[in-house]
Order: sequence, then structure tokens, then C-alpha cells
Amino acid sequence: MKITHVISSLATGGAQRIVADLLPEIAAAKDIEVKLVAFSRSGSDIENELLSCPRIKTTFLDISSRHPAGWRRLRPFIREADIVHAHLFPVNYQVALANIGIGKPLVFTEHSTHNKRRDHRWLRIPERWMYGRYDRIVAISKGVEEALAGWIGASADDPRILVIANGIDIKRFSESRPPGGNSFGREGRAILMVSRFTAAKDHASVVKSLRHIKADDAFVAFAGEGPTLDSVRELAGSEGVADRVVFLGNRTDIPELVKSASVGVQASHWEGFGLTVVEMMAGALPVVASDVSGLREIVGDKGLLVLPGNACALAEAFDRILGDTTLSGRMSREGMEYARQFSIGKCAERHIDMYKEIARQELRPLRSSRS
Repeated sequence: MKITHVISSLATGGAQRIVADLLPEIAAAKDIEVKLVAFSRSGSDIENELLSCPRIKTTFLDISSRHPAGWRRLRPFIREADIVHAHLFPVNYQVALANIGIGKPLVFTEHSTHNKRRDHRWLRIPERWMYGRYDRIVAISKGVEEALAGWIGASADDPRILVIANGIDIKRFSESRPPGGNSFGREGRAILMVSRFTAAKDHASVVKSLRHIKADDAFVAFAGEGPTLDSVRELAGSEGVADRVVFLGNRTDIPELVKSASVGVQASHWEGFGLTVVEMMAGALPVVASDVSGLREIVGDKGLLVLPGNACALAEAFDRILGDTTLSGRMSREGMEYARQFSIGKCAERHIDMYKEIARQELRPLRSSRS
């Protein structure tokens, strides 16, 4: 069975991370051939990681995923595949268009509970057309499934929508060790956030929380890059806490950083799954997260949940963990055990079962015709 995944690029991001971890696991299965088509190159560590995997053939179209002729460039790859699996916007539109007249089974992974398109009700018409071209839609959490079903007007029992939680390499985090020396370039207890700098991730509230934290030795360490990085730097200066914020950039030693930190945080306004939260828990790091769908579902009672955008609530949660070794120890143990259910192996098994089910045509697509 030939499975071809399509993504805009392999730049650093949550969707790219799960693709990089998932594809080698699927490719290791018997009688499955995995290919990856990316519209553009990024030169990221994730990209280099996948290029070094001999079991996966990666092709770059070397055009933007928004290029109007992108769908035409995809058609040869769709024709030679048995199943095509798309990730992210606007790749979902490009693949849907490219498959017209070919009619191959299509899968799309929905990675978030919200996107800007859903702010415009008139876009429901083309969105319903696009999603209707897919035989299966993988939702990475129950919250993602519910948000998507509400947007496209799907029923709760729509056979096309399947929840498959993201997975991580558990051992990579549970068995890592803190590196020698100071991982963050300064003394004190680190509050670590690993996330791309976007408005949705709300680094700003984490910066503002520093003005309310009672623990004088606490500082924030941000790993990642993105469009809001400069504004967050400026905010740290205007808030008078620039000396307590460390910007690490994109890092390849996240497991070691997790082991070196005292608290982990994900302060998103919305989140599809919260992959970095699972990674932190797998590394025995106590976590604080926004009480939003996606994070709430993953964290449960194994971490502390706070209202999104509330800097004071974040500070209070940080102080609770930093000031109570009994609490932090319990969260570390329980979180580490809880994270085991989110292994990349289990995630791959569920994807393989889905592909085989599609190949056997055991579930009739909601829309009977794609061509």
C-alpha cells in the first residue's frame, strides 16, 4: 500500500513535528510504502531529520503552498498513490483540487480547534466543499473533532471524522538527562515554554506573569521562533522583566531543556492537542496550561489549568509548584506515567488501521463521489 503525505513545508512546528515522528513508524510496517511531498524547503532540523530516513522518499515542489498551480504539480503524486494524506492549510485545498478526476482516497489531519477562516461565516461554503472531498478527517483531540463538526455542520456520528491523539517518542524524554553546565545561560529556576511565537500561543501573558511571581529566582525560558518574537521581546522590556526572560531560539535539545527546567507552561488561547505539554510530562516536568479545549483534554488533573490570558493566574500556578515540593513531586510522577499513553507507536498503529480500513472500504465515505 502506497501512502503519500503532503505538507506545506517542514519548518519547525507542531504539525511538522508529528509528521516527522509518525512517518518513520508507519514506514516500518509491513507492506506499506511512505512518501512525503512538501511544497517548499525550510532547512529546518525536522526537515534534515526526515531526509536522513532511508525508508521515506521526500520530494519538494519548490513552490509556495499558495501557488495557484500547486494542485497541478500534485496530480502525478496523487495518481501513483493508493491513499493521500494532507496536512495544514492551504494544502488541504490543493490536494482536494488535484484529486478531481482522479478519485483517490483522501485523508486530512485537522491539527487545531480554531483557525482564522472560521472567523468568516461565508467561508463555510468553500470549507464544506473542501472537507467533503476527504474520505477521513483525523482530529488530533476530541476538542478538535467537536470544533470541526460544528464548523462544517457534521453530525456527531459522522463516520469520516476519527480522533487519533498525537504521539511522541516517550523514551526520548523520559530517559534524557540534564546536560552538564547551565542550560539556560543564567542561574535560577526556569519556567520553560516550547512553542512557535504566534498570537495563539500567548507568550505575552507568560511574560506579564513575571511581575506577579513571588519566587525571586524564577525566570522564563522560551524555545522557538516565529512572527510575534520581536513583539514579545519588546513587551519584556516595557514590563521591566527583560532580565528574567531568556530567548533560546529553535533548539534540538528539548528533552534536555525539559530535564533542566522547574516548571513547564503552555499558555495558548487555543490548542489542538498540546504536544509540548505531553513531552514535558513525559520528561517528569510539572506543567501549567491554559484551560482550553485541547489542553484541558490532555492535561486533565495531572497539571494545573488556568484561564487563558490571565497573567496573575499563571503567576499563582507557578508559585504553587515552585513553593511546594510535595505537589511538584506528585505532578512529576503522575504526569510521567500518564504521558505513556501518548506514544508515537500507538499513534502509528491507529493510522495504519485507518489506512487498511480505507483500503478495504469498510466505511462508506459521507460523500460518495470525489471526482
